[in-house]
Amino acid sequence: MAEYPLFTHARRDGSATALSFEGRHLTWQQLAGRVQAAMVKVDDCLRDAPGTPGYRISLSLDGIVGLHALLARGCTFVLLSPQAPRALVDTVRERYGLTSVIEAGDIAAAFTEVERHPLPPGNHSNAEVRVLTSGTTGAPKAVRLPFNHFAAHARAAAMHLGLTGDDRWLACLPPHHVGGLSVILRAMLLGNTVHVVSPFEAAAVNAAIDAGEITHASLVPTMLHRLLEARGDKPFPPSLKLLLLGGAGLAPALSERARRLRAPVAPSYGMSETCSQTATLPPPFFLAGIEGAGHPLPGVEISIRDAVGIALPPEKEGEIWVRGNTVTPGYVDAAGGPDANGWLHTGDIGAWIPREGLRVFERRSDLILSGGENVYPADVEQVLLAHPAVVDAGVVGLRHEEWGQAVAAAVVLRSDVGVDELRRWCRSRLSAYQIPRLVYVLDALPRTQGGKLRRSRLREMVMAP
Repeated sequence: MAEYPLFTHARRDGSATALSFEGRHLTWQQLAGRVQAAMVKVDDCLRDAPGTPGYRISLSLDGIVGLHALLARGCTFVLLSPQAPRALVDTVRERYGLTSVIEAGDIAAAFTEVERHPLPPGNHSNAEVRVLTSGTTGAPKAVRLPFNHFAAHARAAAMHLGLTGDDRWLACLPPHHVGGLSVILRAMLLGNTVHVVSPFEAAAVNAAIDAGEITHASLVPTMLHRLLEARGDKPFPPSLKLLLLGGAGLAPALSERARRLRAPVAPSYGMSETCSQTATLPPPFFLAGIEGAGHPLPGVEISIRDAVGIALPPEKEGEIWVRGNTVTPGYVDAAGGPDANGWLHTGDIGAWIPREGLRVFERRSDLILSGGENVYPADVEQVLLAHPAVVDAGVVGLRHEEWGQAVAAAVVLRSDVGVDELRRWCRSRLSAYQIPRLVYVLDALPRTQGGKLRRSRLREMVMAP
């Protein structure tokens, strides 16, 4: 039986730092001791309620220890947000047959407890994490992600981006989403230090970067925007190697600002169903002015298909299909997943650009059809975000008797500006059919903890009387 990788690091380089948070540092040996003790408590929980538990995971020492204990024990479990209300937890529990809901503090234990308990056997190769989709376009589904898929993903990311065991990763994304989860697991698999900053604070992250405590980070564009705003004109130190971007498209104005500071941004394309990134543009190409998500990771294939599944030639727009050893085997108790040939039909729209790689335009479910024209919300949002008075922007389609759907925009402003001014701004930069017919000013836009815009909720907000 193969040894859980965390224990291998503890044996080989036990005095190296595995985890740092709130000024504390844990070595691999110390972290392994806590995980071993927590495995005993996992056994106790499963003995009382055998089956598939839910696990409320937080970005904390207890949360990370509990995650590793469940994986090392070979469990199948569903990740839940620590802030998830009881009604949602009850719904998930009933829908997916959860036998219990484990809190992180229930299974995290002090290192000294290992001395009183024998190390229980485990089989991490059988472990399976079930991640709830973000629910930006509808009811969340439970995505099946076997541990071995994360192992394949870590190897592929290391090859594609030149990752090494000396890297120090920032952990600031919520770990119940795949982006935050993949940071923790990839770092453990590759032997990297994880530096936790939770909740995300731009000043604290900038300070850690300047101190050399962080060499790599995984962010969403909202976080990058805040990081650059707080940084001003101060360039990043050469010790910062990578800012992996996912979760949403990168607005041109944000790209330009990042390039001015020589920020090592790596735009990526991925989803819960693929253990996070499937394609990534390495920083040198981003800094050279290339747009898009780059080429797929080793072991991953990407194909652009038309409405009947025929592969399209380069530069033709169609649905993005993905296949590889990081793709989910399917959903729990829900239709979908890869087809008979292993292709996952993502529903996202993009094109393959020679030499540059994948260009992603929009999620199909977010596409607005207005007067027979396709409107991509991201295109309109990027124009609105370029206005100096706009802090945040979101675009949705609302039913319209004449046009089928009307383009509606919601904005958060940093200074007073009239709706007519925003429309004039858009009119000089967009085609007529893309200009928002309705503009709403809100105090804040509804976003997931991972930073994604919740379009279904935004649609409800602007439709409310």
